[in-house]
Amino acid sequence: MLPKDHKERLIFSKERIEYWLSVGAQPTEKVAKFFIALGIKGAEKYAPTFVPKEKGDGLKKKALEKLEKEKEAAAAGRSLRPRPRRDRRRRHVAAAQNGRG
Repeated sequence: MLPKDHKERLIFSKERIEYWLSVGAQPTEKVAKFFIALGIKGAEKYAPTFVPKEKGDGLKKKALEKLEKEKEAAAAGRSLRPRPRRDRRRRHVAAAQNGRG
């Protein structure tokens, strides 16, 4: 594969691309980004519009309440998340070494 800045990496006819876009061809988001970067007319219409979601969008009532409690706890300097459980294998290994298992 040729490097990104190599002239012959991709060969195309700008006029044909503009023609196909004018008659209704719809490029994918990645191809539209590529066309926009190359300055092809008509490609701006297909530019991807990504809007990141806010934390908590689309959550149910109970999940929203939990999120609010976590925010309050974080503001107070404490955590509501449970501590991770200790590995149970340690106890079994220790018991087996002591002859209890």
